[in-house]
Amino acid sequence: MRSLFSSHPANVLLEKCVVLGALCVIALAYSFDVLRFWFLYDDPAAIVYSTKSLKDIFFANDVYVPGFYAPLLALAFKPDVLFFGFHPLPYRIHNLIVLVLIAFVVYQILGHYTDKISSLFSAIVILCATPSLICVIWITLRQYLYPMLFSLMAISLYITHRPHPKQNKFAVLLILVLSEFSFMGKEQFVTLPFVLLVLSEGNFRNRLSSTYPYFLLLVLHLLLRWYVLGGVGGYVGVTYDPVVYLKTVFQSIGTASEILFGSQWLVAVLLLPFLLRPETLVRLALLWTATLAVSFLVMSVYPSADTYRYWFIAVVLFSFLMGFGSALIDNALLRGSYILIIVIPFLIHGSKVNGGIKELFQRESLIASRTSQSLLDHTYRNAVVILPDSPYTHTGYIYSMQRAYRTILGVEAFPAFYPLELLALYPDILRDFDGVYEITPHAVLNITGSFKERSNLFVGALTDQKPEFGLLQSGDEFAVSLKCTFGRSVTSLIIEQEQFTDSPRVSRHMFPYLERLNLSRIIKKHGNAALVPIKELSYRQKAWYVGRERIPKATLLITVFCGDGSGRHTQLSDVLYIPLAKRFHIP
Repeated sequence: MRSLFSSHPANVLLEKCVVLGALCVIALAYSFDVLRFWFLYDDPAAIVYSTKSLKDIFFANDVYVPGFYAPLLALAFKPDVLFFGFHPLPYRIHNLIVLVLIAFVVYQILGHYTDKISSLFSAIVILCATPSLICVIWITLRQYLYPMLFSLMAISLYITHRPHPKQNKFAVLLILVLSEFSFMGKEQFVTLPFVLLVLSEGNFRNRLSSTYPYFLLLVLHLLLRWYVLGGVGGYVGVTYDPVVYLKTVFQSIGTASEILFGSQWLVAVLLLPFLLRPETLVRLALLWTATLAVSFLVMSVYPSADTYRYWFIAVVLFSFLMGFGSALIDNALLRGSYILIIVIPFLIHGSKVNGGIKELFQRESLIASRTSQSLLDHTYRNAVVILPDSPYTHTGYIYSMQRAYRTILGVEAFPAFYPLELLALYPDILRDFDGVYEITPHAVLNITGSFKERSNLFVGALTDQKPEFGLLQSGDEFAVSLKCTFGRSVTSLIIEQEQFTDSPRVSRHMFPYLERLNLSRIIKKHGNAALVPIKELSYRQKAWYVGRERIPKATLLITVFCGDGSGRHTQLSDVLYIPLAKRFHIP
């Protein structure tokens, strides 16, 4: 039975409403306990980004994540900020609605090829997958949801109407608009023209004649992106090694299977029906590679809580594989067995993993919420607060939250945040404050009386080794070299004396172990950079000094230490001293 309803227009509409309602209920039930989490990670930075003018959103190179061009994210946040201000619940409901629409479009596409039950289960896989849950919890990941929705709408239009540029101009124009929205959402979706090329019919010349407008659009978009960013952009430290890239292309299939089903081998069951038509395997391989081509650059490591997002596109692809695989099985009993063999392991594995994800982010939500509340509490007006022990509520989050409160609520935040390491190694900082506080998931603790003992324990546990930190310059290219003589965990401490503020901003960042890191985007062509001994760095009279010189406005000081993951650290490295000629921002 291919449909639960007759083909009468009224019944078709009823079917769509019932399915859409069912998907809404399933999505809400599965994500209900995360909807009230507080803003996390770079959520406040994205919200502040959305308050900019349309001109700045589209053309100013001052986005909250340098190296990326994603104006759609700011546009998608604007109605939330306008109508709901600073309440996270409506933002997450917005994400959930877009996720439901994605699942519904998948259901609609698959409905042309297989029975409605198989299509519905494929849509449910999308709603309940771990990467999808992350996209609801982490509000900023709307930058994956909207581009996916627009891409699927473009694909649906293309495979339904097969529009030719000379004959179906309106359909082509609509697909072009949807494609550009996808491009503006996230770089991973710029492969859409290649996907349309693979989905086309005929020889290569015919395929290209049907899809060339989308490739022209892609070229124009990349030129715009280059113009706005002033270069290629992208993640710092991402590897473009072709060997790693090709290896990831093959590994990603098994990894995606493990993410969804808890086993790398269950993908074999998923692909089994396609062996009935071997010619489809070539197209599947091309679609997999074309769709995830950009994502492969960052998918070389098995996902953690904050990297599951890279696998959201793979989840949607797997749901399509399940739907199309079932369409190849004519026997209803075998088709049902095929779906159950896939869905049951998915639900068992997903319930286990997603439970852990929810617990993790519940803890992070509590830390983020208490951190945000402390910013507005007069108790900490002249206090120093230790940066929270959290990979998500870091310095960038805190300063973004301060800007959000200032921009949206019109209020100023009070406390100063410092890393424990700097407070322990430069105790003169504490003379400027009345007390020391620490944020935990359960409370904000006053540790003024016990901080000295804790500081002594930290200093006493330091090794006598110091990282080898160097500055490399070749023309206008600047890079730093690093060699950890102890451990491979690298932490940087960055002191920023911005142009328009009196107090420095101090941040702590965890980095992958790279022996060379290009900093040309930070060290401007007109800026000078030097490496000074760590012993020349000091703090006195509410200011940082290098030797006898108080660091001037618009200056960066960067020092690093290495660790082995067990809590032991090296001494601080020498200091990279970067006086800049204009305002800067390290997220």
